[in-house]
Amino acid sequence: MGPAEDQGRRPAPHEKHSRAAARTLAGGGSVVVAGPPGVGKTHLLGDALRRAGASGVVTVTGTDVRVGEPLRALSPLLGARRADEPTSVVAGRLADALGARAPGAPRILRAEDAHLLDDGTADVLAWAARQGDLQVAVSMRTQGLSREPWAGLWRDGVVERVDLAPFTRDEVEERLVELLQAPVATDVVHRLAAESGGNAFHLDELVRAERASGALHLHDGVWLRAAGGTVPSTRMLDLVAGDLARLDAGARDALEVLSLVEAVPLRAFLEVVSQDALATLLRHGLVDTETGPGVAGGHEVTVRTQAMYAQAVRGQIPSARRRELLGRLDTPSIDDDPAALVASVTLALNSGLTVSVERIRSATDAAFVLKKQHAVVQLSTAAIEDAKGGGASGRAMVELLLQRAEASRSMGRAAAAARDVRDALDELEKAEELTDDDLATYLRGAALESGIHHYELGLGEALRRLDAASAALVRRLGPRRYRAAAEVLESTRLTRRGWDGDPSALEPAVLLLEGTQNPQRALSLVAPTILALGHAGRVAEGLGLARRYAPIGAAHTDLYRWAVGEIGVAAFFVALNAGVVPAEPSDYDDPAAAVGSGSTRDPLDPVAVHVRRGLIAAARGSWRTAAADFHAASASFGVVDLGGLLSFTLAAGARACAAAGESVAARSALDRLSRTRLRAARSLEPDIRLLCVDALAWLRDPALDAELQDLAAWARARGAARVELEALHRRVVLSADTAKILGLDAVVARCHELGGIVEGARATALVAHVVAVTTGDEALREISVRGLGTVGLWLPTPSPAVALTQREREVAALAAGGLSSKAIAERLTLSVRTVDSHLSRVFAKTGVHSRQELARALR
Repeated sequence: MGPAEDQGRRPAPHEKHSRAAARTLAGGGSVVVAGPPGVGKTHLLGDALRRAGASGVVTVTGTDVRVGEPLRALSPLLGARRADEPTSVVAGRLADALGARAPGAPRILRAEDAHLLDDGTADVLAWAARQGDLQVAVSMRTQGLSREPWAGLWRDGVVERVDLAPFTRDEVEERLVELLQAPVATDVVHRLAAESGGNAFHLDELVRAERASGALHLHDGVWLRAAGGTVPSTRMLDLVAGDLARLDAGARDALEVLSLVEAVPLRAFLEVVSQDALATLLRHGLVDTETGPGVAGGHEVTVRTQAMYAQAVRGQIPSARRRELLGRLDTPSIDDDPAALVASVTLALNSGLTVSVERIRSATDAAFVLKKQHAVVQLSTAAIEDAKGGGASGRAMVELLLQRAEASRSMGRAAAAARDVRDALDELEKAEELTDDDLATYLRGAALESGIHHYELGLGEALRRLDAASAALVRRLGPRRYRAAAEVLESTRLTRRGWDGDPSALEPAVLLLEGTQNPQRALSLVAPTILALGHAGRVAEGLGLARRYAPIGAAHTDLYRWAVGEIGVAAFFVALNAGVVPAEPSDYDDPAAAVGSGSTRDPLDPVAVHVRRGLIAAARGSWRTAAADFHAASASFGVVDLGGLLSFTLAAGARACAAAGESVAARSALDRLSRTRLRAARSLEPDIRLLCVDALAWLRDPALDAELQDLAAWARARGAARVELEALHRRVVLSADTAKILGLDAVVARCHELGGIVEGARATALVAHVVAVTTGDEALREISVRGLGTVGLWLPTPSPAVALTQREREVAALAAGGLSSKAIAERLTLSVRTVDSHLSRVFAKTGVHSRQELARALR
């Protein structure tokens, strides 16, 4: 591994394929690179030739071929020839010509778009490659590999076959980091991956266009993306114009239809275009098909084109023609697909077409499912304007106002959201009669209003709003109906108190969640209750709630859209803090899967994804990876921090930076944290305070012991037994001299007591470590330190007498924690050889000869 890789550089996408192809070429072999259009075949082939040190390579291309001109691509090399020359003779002349151009160098012929070469040229190249007269480096569409002579070459092992697929999401991230030279927020990666379809050319064009427009911008060292569409680049427009010119009328019509929705089920697409037209688009590589879960269950084939390509096609459709096409898309089969429905309705409204309020409402619901809040606001606004003109009932207006309020709130537009929800509640309060559906809508609106005011003005105002709603319902409802409504209002009150970190709300919340006959009405209360149970050390109880309520949340997104995500994240926090460390910090791990929700994955919440990855990286001792993820999470917050999670990401980032040796960055994060409001998520305060004292421990701050005493007392007063145990553990094991701890026996006794209260492997490991340290048993101490690593805790070590680099510190800490070189390499994305090199330098600097001695030296 070279120096750049040793410093943590991520490999470029397809780099392993390039290296393999280069080894084949350098060894005298031939290579064929195959894949769909735009995946980077030409780039890879050029990179492989460069790595192989090939010079004087001659290139021919299939696009040079003209009908009736066999071997035209080779004419510049062959000169005058007879039409009846055998293939073997032509191949020999070709090899001689290449040898004469670069005497002594390998004779390599590069052929681009080889699937378009005429049969004679293909036969000549194949013959020469089989005889070893020359090497061929070929790129072609995948379908070309199924035809002779190419199929025989790779089947017989004459050429090394390299298959390139579109970039995966991870490879898109690698390519973006390579292009932008800085971390990229996860939501940006996901959306660019979706819009490019993993097509390397389209991805590069997206980045080029969005950087030029300012939509893609660097903020605090992380690339973020502004909301809104991308204007296609001139290069993309030129490409589209050329593609359209090559198509017949039917295929052009089909491509224009698809450009309006970008992706649509095959069955629906074939209702408005011909099968021959689709076949033409597939043959030209302008569209793709994929099989995935269907909207109504089972599997379904979807036809799609990349978002920026589709936008470029749309830009070349005249307005009258666009309206005609949109009229054809106003069908039930199209509307069954959420993405197609949102796209077609949005374009119809932008084109001045009349769309029914019912269809707009359906599109708004679909936009929420797709987490396209800007589309929700746009669509609901259009429907509200229509409803004001008499196009919908008052009940429909209420639903539209609440939808827009919910979307506006999630975008940080609190004032607009508050106005909409108040207008909706006022509309319901004016109604002569509240039906059961109206009452459910009113309670949902009251909960939304209390949440908005909790975020902006604090718990007191949120509870006052709920009291006002309760008083209004007392006047309108009879005793029986009010009792049912009162339970929902109480659940909302407890939700607000739970998110505010009120410890006295825990027991009433548990009783309500366990005893309610309408669990779907208490979904918002579940996540803060799970977190509070985790702080109290009641792990099984918290995860049990998650298992019970996650499927209920998935079945009732109409009542509370965010239930599955909140429950999954809360369950993940509790499990991780109990010592359950996932093997890999995958972006696409469903945080609710562990509690059996069966929910769909939610890769669009950038903060949640970065926090999850960062916490897992920290629990695995990969501090620099964790620091990067927490920094990206903090940078991803704009004006929106609905959950107060910014404070958490700053605290977690401070700890990670301090552990990675980046003390300036750690102090900066702590300073920013001191100026950041917790807002409506004081339920995270115990974790935030614990993260801060751990950061101070890594920074070796002299105020650490006082902060730990304060945290332990604060946690005990709140019943946060898990956090109290963590704080007392740090007091004992991080003290330079345990004998100087006042009341040490009482502290140790309290640790034992808490170990019997707090559930999970981590609590057991903490108590075992306290026992090992206070008894002075060195062997037991080493075992207990390794035990801490298995449950996700890596403690600061004293600064060695010699200077270690950041990477050496990271490797040394993991080695001292009992990890093998292979395990360290996997966690830090290094080779085992590189890890061993670092360890050798650490051993030499510290004067030790084994990992056991290193553990003692770093203690």
